Amino acid sequence: MMEYREFRKPVKIFIIYIGNGRSRNIPTFLDGGCVRAEIVLIHINAIPVEAFIHSDRPGEVVLGVLGDFGGEQAEKVIQKIIAQLRTLIQDQESLQKYCKQLEILSNIRNFQPETIKQLSAMPIMYDLKTDMRYQQGHEEGREEGLMNGIEKGIEQGIEKGIKEGREEGFTEGIEKGREEAVTAAIERVMHKFPHFSDQEIADIFELLVERITEVRTSLSERQATAEEQDK
Repeated sequence: MMEYREFRKPVKIFIIYIGNGRSRNIPTFLDGGCVRAEIVLIHINAIPVEAFIHSDRPGEVVLGVLGDFGGEQAEKVIQKIIAQLRTLIQDQESLQKYCKQLEILSNIRNFQPETIKQLSAMPIMYDLKTDMRYQQGHEEGREEGLMNGIEKGIEQGIEKGIKEGREEGFTEGIEKGREEAVTAAIERVMHKFPHFSDQEIADIFELLVERITEVRTSLSERQATAEEQDK
């Protein structure tokens, strides 16, 4: 926010919404007293899927499953996404990593069955039946789904960060909210999928495994304290 404080330039905050439909909980303007900013909400499901599929970055290609299919069948779109990933990635380990991300993200749009079907049919050496998320999902029925928990945690963190930004300083509040959003999302994954290792969770969030271990330790300590107080 230095540009605003020093030069009084207009400030805009860009928030990318990855859920279904349209978000109605995020304000369009923030008045923090000494700092005022316009909030620009970008709905990823309004961006044409072609903008993602034609990217030369695998991380952007997998986001195509959240984009606007323009009336095209989900199976066809997912086939294109997988084909582009295979074109861009030669290393099997990396390919499996992005296929896992695609499978997780597809659950937000309720396209996970189609994604599993396409991944199973493609000769990419990726066996979904041996994947821990696949097994755990069938055991628990995925009442909310992995990414539903991540999405909810992130959205709650953003809203909390904006609120705290008004109270304790814009920059500090938003940064704190971002960190709390990530932590909340990680904890939701740990709760929903207790058999996931720290390394697997780190791969999902693309964070260092040490960060996941810190969250797990903190969560365990809070749970132990709560149990002790209940005695």
